[in-house]
Amino acid sequence: MKKIAAVSATTFASAGAFAAAAPITDVNGLVAAVNFDDVKTGLLSVSAVILGVYLAIKAAEFILKKVKGA
Repeated sequence: MKKIAAVSATTFASAGAFAAAAPITDVNGLVAAVNFDDVKTGLLSVSAVILGVYLAIKAAEFILKKVKGA
């Protein structure tokens, strides 16, 4: 337990030193330049394809159950 306490104290102390030494930079220009519209469109199209396959499988299972039950 003493080792864990010593390691955590050292880690927090070094993290505080790094945070204090790091200069504050302005990243507004970088953030404004990033555009995720293509990524969103791609994710939505892939999820639509997966949903279509899932619905086709469920429909086939439903039809097979109805045919076997008749």
